[in-house]
Amino acid sequence: MAQDLGTFARYTKGARIVVVKSQEEARATGHGQIEPGHLVLGLLHQPDLLGATTMAALGAPAETVRRVITAALGTGPGSSEQFLAYAPQTAKALDLAAQTAQRLGHDWIGAEHLLLGVLSLDDVVTVGVLSGLGVTRAAAEQYIVSRIDAIRNGG
Repeated sequence: MAQDLGTFARYTKGARIVVVKSQEEARATGHGQIEPGHLVLGLLHQPDLLGATTMAALGAPAETVRRVITAALGTGPGSSEQFLAYAPQTAKALDLAAQTAQRLGHDWIGAEHLLLGVLSLDDVVTVGVLSGLGVTRAAAEQYIVSRIDAIRNGG
């Protein structure tokens, strides 16, 4: 499950920014590790990428996602660590993102794959909150695939 540099080499620039921002979100809320919800908050830092636009298209605007995910995560006890580790579920989400990209025939891992990786978890907090907003794995994948197909076909 551990991510290696080879995996991150397939990440788009935007996806790398999402990962960095997720660490900043975890630190800002006093958490000692990066939870799946922090990845979702990281997606919001890239509002023009397919991860964030998918959530909005499915009826979950960024402000709402930020509010409910932040509330669900709560505040942690604080951490003085410079680099925060991934929680086991977050590491799994990153692996699932890579697997999803491969299954879809994509040679990159983008913000959209990170969203699908999180939505593939059985994490009741983050996935439950997103599902409650209408952002389910099935709906997100359908939207993402249709957008990528439209882009490939010139639309």
